[in-house]
Amino acid sequence: MTIEKAKILDDILTRFKGNVRVKWSDLQNELGNTREYYVTENNIKYLLGEGLLKENEFDKDLALTDKGFAVYTDLTTLGYVKKAKDESRDKKIKYTGFGIVILTFLILIFNTIRTFDRQPSHTEPITRDSISDQILTKDVEMDTAGYQSPSDTAATQTK
Repeated sequence: MTIEKAKILDDILTRFKGNVRVKWSDLQNELGNTREYYVTENNIKYLLGEGLLKENEFDKDLALTDKGFAVYTDLTTLGYVKKAKDESRDKKIKYTGFGIVILTFLILIFNTIRTFDRQPSHTEPITRDSISDQILTKDVEMDTAGYQSPSDTAATQTK
């Protein structure tokens, strides 16, 4: 519901100030045979359907129901303008949350792709021979640093 329509509905409810009855003919005379009358008539029919107004077929007049009187007395919290603003706020929150989820997902995908691009593409596959070569290289480095290699330690223990 738009704010404009909500204002019209609240204005119609304020016509019943003092819990009075309004005749259809008086309403038509007041507004004339203009576009405003037809808009008001359609909105009055909407309020009749919502149960806020009741129509007396015999006298051709309109009056507030108990529900309509409750809304009329507290338009700031129960009125249609308040409902329209709440709906608008809820839509903004929903779409903002949806946007945040989409942005988070896109950032996650972007970072994942960037991580794969940073890894070197020319890596050697790890094989049994490459592991034993790395172990032998470490043994040689230890020998040159003055340490005994595990093979030297085993040889001295057997003597």
